[in-house]
Amino acid sequence: MEGLGSIVGQPHAVAVLRRALASGRLAQAYLFEGPAGVGKATTARALMQALACEARPGEGCGACGPCQKIDAGTHPDLLQVGLLEEKRDIVIAQVREVVLRCAYRPHEAPHRVVIVDPADRMNVSAANALLKTLEEPPVATHFVLVSDAPSRLPITIRSRSQRLRFAPLAIEVIAAQLERETSVGPEQARFGAALAGGSLGRALALAGGEVGERREAAEHLHALAAQRDAAAMFAATADLGRDREALAEILGLLRLLYRDALLVSEGLAAAAPLVNADRVEAVERIAAVSSPLGLRRRLRAVAEAETALQGNVNGQLLLDRMVLRLGQCEGTR
Repeated sequence: MEGLGSIVGQPHAVAVLRRALASGRLAQAYLFEGPAGVGKATTARALMQALACEARPGEGCGACGPCQKIDAGTHPDLLQVGLLEEKRDIVIAQVREVVLRCAYRPHEAPHRVVIVDPADRMNVSAANALLKTLEEPPVATHFVLVSDAPSRLPITIRSRSQRLRFAPLAIEVIAAQLERETSVGPEQARFGAALAGGSLGRALALAGGEVGERREAAEHLHALAAQRDAAAMFAATADLGRDREALAEILGLLRLLYRDALLVSEGLAAAAPLVNADRVEAVERIAAVSSPLGLRRRLRAVAEAETALQGNVNGQLLLDRMVLRLGQCEGTR
């Protein structure tokens, strides 16, 4: 990591921090909020590099001694509070420990940065202890609270922090980063980027995961709907409905498959590149047997299943209903 210049896809957040650093008006507490995997914690560490860097103060170089220590997590003025392995929440003892260390001036850098991630997982006692510190912040210390769910934080903490919104990353940004950091090619990189929902972290996880198998499962669900074979459907849904996390990903893959088929059916594939560019034949087969209206109905059925999956529903029953609905869309003209 090379300071703020290495942060991709978050120009607004980086610009705000650069202006604050240049003017000497860095806030005592920030709340970095936004989806998981879009660079919030990375930006917090880059901010510490900008404050401690010897070669490029206010920006960070990534090569000097302080920057390398920050990268390695060994800089004494970068304090990090997170979930302990055996705990479900950040507890008061963790906050008290870091507050005690903040009572002294920074050891090496002109400023200290305390990162609390995920901040929304502080229990009530821990949040109250932190609030007291934010009300009377230590000298030369900046707190960065990182959260995917800022609404879970007490309003008193939110009101004492400068909120900085991190947006989902563009597909092009994620795809380019995947090509740089993994061995995937352009088509696979774009596919993983589209599936990741704006999260580079999720895209990197998917690159080494079970996406291939889940893609096949999504295509199998479509085939079941077309065949209208009840016995085969119940066998497949009984298996796929057990793992909710995998099921959520399979539904997302199926939605992207229908999205691409709709683009082909409407003659828009050239204007909007296909996510499943490496499976054009499968996409074209689906488009050939359904009208745009039928594909829109499929997209609606899958989207409603995705929404329902977020609640307390039985995975197999949800799949059964969705596949039956998909079967009713077949051949719609």
